[in-house]
This record gives sequence, structure tokens and C-alpha cells, in this order.
Amino acid sequence: MSNKLETIDKSKLVEALLCSVEKCIQLRNSLKWEREVRSDTPPVLWFGNLNSGKEVVLTLGANPSINEYQRNKSSGQLMMDGYERLRTLKGSESYEQVLNDKKLQDEILDGYNDYFKNNPYKAWFGDTEKVEGVLRGADASYYMNSNKRFQGVHIDFFPFATKSNYKDIKSIIEKDLFENGNWSRLLLVDLIKAIKPKFLILIGDTNRTDFAKYFFPNLSFENHKNFYWGFEDYLELNIYGSDYYYPNCSMGNASVCGQKILEHYLRL
Repeated sequence: MSNKLETIDKSKLVEALLCSVEKCIQLRNSLKWEREVRSDTPPVLWFGNLNSGKEVVLTLGANPSINEYQRNKSSGQLMMDGYERLRTLKGSESYEQVLNDKKLQDEILDGYNDYFKNNPYKAWFGDTEKVEGVLRGADASYYMNSNKRFQGVHIDFFPFATKSNYKDIKSIIEKDLFENGNWSRLLLVDLIKAIKPKFLILIGDTNRTDFAKYFFPNLSFENHKNFYWGFEDYLELNIYGSDYYYPNCSMGNASVCGQKILEHYLRL
């Protein structure tokens, strides 16, 4: 393993943002996606500080929750008055404007980096438990005041915050994002290569299974009791799976899972 700290090429991140916004515009031309993705909630490429100066450990889920932007799923009201988690589009701002407005692009990217400063969605990410608990066991953290070795950063299969849950709209996700050229795979590969993580942790058994099924069909996982492990040749990356998130999980608690992942990684 190399201890070299890789620098991140911001231009690659901007390219990924523009690619995602263009795809969002295309998807919203269909009624099914217009119902799912709001006109004022930009794609979320990552959550966490890529400017920390630390080596990165990635976690990976399905897609952002609409709760990242709204007060709750049913209200439809965006968070306001200092509770905003991410940059929204305001007034006459549009997705089309994002494509040509560098200031707006920078503000959206800054929102990703500052996410854990601004009221993060702890019901999913956690504080000392849940996904953050796995990271802490692996000497990493999402949060900026941490003395952990690694910076935790989260990405998803696709970056669009949908009103429905991933499993409930999987048929249109498969058709429009995972098949027909597999747009999501192309974006995900570019993003992972730009971030250059030390290793990646898939959160939940569905995401672990779908990661291999839709993106890397040659990837197989070994069961190591507290975690799953595989090596993805194209990414040249160690991929771990944690199913700790579910009640009565046989893998033990979140911190133990993360600790065992780090021990395995350091032995490679």
C-alpha cells in the first residue's frame, strides 16, 4: 500500500457535476422522473470534505434521500433559515443555468464539502454510530473536527435525490441509469478515480449485491465474518461490504465492523 497523499483534480469534479446536471435535465423530460426529481435540488455527487488534506475512505449507498433537501418527505417544503444541508436552486435559477454559471457550480461543490458542518442527516449517517460508527472503527470520520487518520466521504450509485425510495422505483432506475449504456457506472467510475480513495465500504447487503450486479459483474466477495471483501481490478481498489446497519446483524456492531475492515486493509 502506498501512503502517498493524492491530490484531487477539481476539473474532474466539475465535469462530473455538469454530466449529472445534463442527465437530470434529460430525465426530467419524462413524467416519471419529473415526479421523482425536483427542479430545484441539484445532483449530490458526494458528501464530505475533499479538501481536508487527509487520505479518503469512501462509503457508498444507493442515492441521496429527498430529506437532504426537504423538511420531510411529505411536506415538500425545502429546508430554510440556516437548516439547509446543501445548495438549492433559488428564484429563477435552473439546471440549465448551472451548466454555464461557474459561481453557481462552485457553490454547489462547496456544499458537498461543507455538508457535515451543516445539519447532516444523522438518521442515516449517524454521529458516533451507524455509518459514522463503521468509519470510526476504521480510523476515519465524516466530521471535520476529527483526529482520525482518514477523511470519510460518501457517494452513491447515482446522484439524484428522489422522492421515492430506491427499492420502490428500481425498475425505472435500472432502465434509465443502469442499463442503456449504464450511465451510472460511467459516472461512478470517473468519480472514484478522481477522488482516489484508499478503500471503499459498501453499506448494506442490497448495495453490495447491486454494486457487483450492475457495475462490476466480475467482482466477488469473501465473507470475513465481520465484513465482506473483494478487489476490483479495473478500479484497483479494495472493496468492503458492511451489513451491520440492520437489526440483529451477525457482523457485530458498527465500530467492530470498521475495526476489522481496517485491520484487514493494513495486512494487504
